[in-house]
Amino acid sequence: MNRIFIISSFFLNLIQDTISIHTNNSCKLLEEHEHTFSMAYHLKDNVIKYNLASLEKMKENSPLKHLSDEEFFEVCIYHELGHYLDYKKNQDRHSVRMENDYPELEFKFIGEQNAWRYGKEIIPPYRTEFSKNFDKLNESNIAFWTTNRMK
Repeated sequence: MNRIFIISSFFLNLIQDTISIHTNNSCKLLEEHEHTFSMAYHLKDNVIKYNLASLEKMKENSPLKHLSDEEFFEVCIYHELGHYLDYKKNQDRHSVRMENDYPELEFKFIGEQNAWRYGKEIIPPYRTEFSKNFDKLNESNIAFWTTNRMK
């Protein structure tokens, strides 16, 4: 029996406020039922899209399955905010990739490292347990990208 990933509308409003604070009201949050990804920052639309069914699968296979759905969702949001900040701070890196034939896996791997770093920078210092969970998620992401990069 599949469990349903549960996020309250009140919580989603708080998350949108968090996103607005860190993006100067420019980035939005959007649930996307059509795609298989869990969560992703979309540069073209300046939106963080998420799919609850995919997030549930991701959570089950992550080192953070002990978290509540909302806690897991928030950790993922901070990672995607890291991608947003990576683009804002490194626009030249994105331009170079478009102009040259920059290897896609290498580009994505560097993007994951940057998302970890920039997402970590905006976590309030008093949220130590959250910060540890954020690191666990990103360590898992980096291990995945390291494995795929070597293929």
